[in-house]
Amino acid sequence: MGGVTDGKGNVKDSGFKAVQICGTSDDCLTEGHLDFSLDFDSFKKVGAMLVSGGLIIMNKSTCMVKHCKVFYAVYAE
Repeated sequence: MGGVTDGKGNVKDSGFKAVQICGTSDDCLTEGHLDFSLDFDSFKKVGAMLVSGGLIIMNKSTCMVKHCKVFYAVYAE
């Protein structure tokens, strides 16, 4: 994951906060979890899922509480 870019450079240089790899049903991974291979066993070791392949990348301006509230509201419907 360390090679993921945000259009300006490596995510480690862009105010990166967290990523959800398979959308909102997965945990948020922080910068300390970015250095792993994109395979099932590596995902399992960091507690992530390899399902849909979607990415939600959040920077330092993202309010994690608001982020969670939005998706909890979606699931509640």
